[in-house]
Amino acid sequence: MTTIVQGGKIIETGYGMLTTKGPSVAPTSSGNLAAVSGPCLITSLWLIVTTVFTGTATTLNVGTAAGATTLVNAATLTSLAVGSVITGAPIPNASSYWNSQSNTLVNVGPIVAATGNITWIASAGNTGQLQAYIGWVPLAAGAQIS
Repeated sequence: MTTIVQGGKIIETGYGMLTTKGPSVAPTSSGNLAAVSGPCLITSLWLIVTTVFTGTATTLNVGTAAGATTLVNAATLTSLAVGSVITGAPIPNASSYWNSQSNTLVNVGPIVAATGNITWIASAGNTGQLQAYIGWVPLAAGAQIS
């Protein structure tokens, strides 16, 4: 007998549970992307462009209760095409990486999100839209990201 594994179950094996948000336009004042109830280990964050971004200079920050840029720090959204991917921290399958712009080693480990919200903010108004995928593992009974 053949067992067919659904795509979502394969993702859960590598990255934990998966919460999908959007597509949405990133707000220009701090907004809530997702709610965190109880401690959760964030294993991954991907933002995929679903509507093209204009040439307006725009950056994006995504954070947790620990800080406004704990997941994405000033990612450039300017002129991104549909299908472009922004990868937030932690970077999948990496514990550190070399930032060639600042010439520094950036340590990327697990990020524990406490109860609160995952927030996001864009530096300028834009019509581009993003679909967010957040991989996470609950660290206490009933903990979740929704």
